Amino acid sequence: MLDLALAVGSSATEYNAIQPGTIVIFGIVFVPLYSVLIGWFAGEPSDAEVGFLGVGILASFIASLWGGLFVLTILLGFLFW
Repeated sequence: MLDLALAVGSSATEYNAIQPGTIVIFGIVFVPLYSVLIGWFAGEPSDAEVGFLGVGILASFIASLWGGLFVLTILLGFLFW
């Protein structure tokens, strides 16, 4: 049975621990982002339209960063292939 588990992949206990990098990124680095999002929706005066506009701007900024990195990766792949 152990051979089957090793053949399929890593053990199930490997995913029980949270990695330190995950805690640093989501718990410390994103704190300003969390405070901005909470301020847009729970702040005084609260305006849902402005909050959703801000979320859309953040999402488009993140999508443009990921899209640019993807295009750069493809170009570098063609360059060094």
